[in-house]
Amino acid sequence: VGVKENGTWINGCRYDNLTVAKITESCPVNLPANADGTYVVTVYAFDSAGNESDWQQRTITVDNTPPVVAITAPASGDTLRGTVTVSGTVTDVNPGHYYFVVKNSTGTVVAGPGVVHKPQVASWQWDTTKVADGTYTIDLEARDAANNKGAASTQTISVTVDNTAPTAAITSPTIDQVITGTSLAITGTATDSNFGYYTYVVEDNKQVPLAPAVTVNTPVVAGQLGTWDISSLNNGSYYAVLTVFDKAGNQSSVTQHFTINNNQGGQGGAGGNGGQGGLQGGTGGQGGQADFLTPHVLGASINTSNGQVLGDSTTTPNNTTGTSGSTSGNGDSGNVKGDSINLTNNSNNKSANGKNSNFLGLGWWWLPILAVIIVFFLIVFRRSNSNENQKA
Repeated sequence: VGVKENGTWINGCRYDNLTVAKITESCPVNLPANADGTYVVTVYAFDSAGNESDWQQRTITVDNTPPVVAITAPASGDTLRGTVTVSGTVTDVNPGHYYFVVKNSTGTVVAGPGVVHKPQVASWQWDTTKVADGTYTIDLEARDAANNKGAASTQTISVTVDNTAPTAAITSPTIDQVITGTSLAITGTATDSNFGYYTYVVEDNKQVPLAPAVTVNTPVVAGQLGTWDISSLNNGSYYAVLTVFDKAGNQSSVTQHFTINNNQGGQGGAGGNGGQGGLQGGTGGQGGQADFLTPHVLGASINTSNGQVLGDSTTTPNNTTGTSGSTSGNGDSGNVKGDSINLTNNSNNKSANGKNSNFLGLGWWWLPILAVIIVFFLIVFRRSNSNENQKA
């Protein structure tokens, strides 16, 4: 009895004086180191007369090397949501079967194909929504056709299932809040048990972002999320948008509407010098805060040397008011004292330093015309009286 490898005798055994009853014998064969491979066992017999039998051969495979496995997806430590692909590999020259499962924290199998008698590992889909959020292990184990199993024949990884959306909330600005100033402070909450990051951005009234969103990698609970420069923004409607992402890819978003109102009103200036038969306004002063949303009433008083005109309550056009000046001026034949000089007709007014004060928003150009009209009617009246007297 002998053993050949690729046609070369390795070693064998010779048995003499065999009887018919003794038809089996064992033959120890010493294989070389690292002897995994294919071999041919050959046996023949001959009798005492020299007659020989035909050679009988059988091919065998020697395998002492265990398979090696690897889980290729997902990665250890991943946070998963929804349906995910689970895959792996088994490396062995004589593959046998493998065992691929998902276990919960108590060791109970909750998903996976189990034992598979195939040479190659097939990927499979795991619907994580069918299990509770938490930590799970994925196990892959293999044995080859010779039933070898080693340390590299088993791999276990840990993953986290998270199908719960994070928390996103804006507490400031509040809904429809009116904002003034140059900076918007956004406060609220952005958090999750598997927090990833959050972004915030300000959008115009068509909900188009005014600039790229700001990304923050630290969770916030009932605190300041960030600030946004609004110094260059016009008055009107805007939206603050907060979006929170967790490590599994879940996200939550919240949008808050607010209004910017940074309008400024005018401020009355010092009274000017009154000319003969008229009044001339002085130079307007620095504009003050205006509110075009609420009507305002403005008091005024003007005195001349020939009489007094009092305006106790004058509503400014388009409900726009300015802070009044208080300095009086002296004219050739009149005295102007104004607690409020400058009235405007612009609901979005931010004016300051007006050149001429005006009266009730009309200016002073009409005074000479009024004087001419009065003189004309006086002349007509006198001529009419003169004609009547002559007739009499």
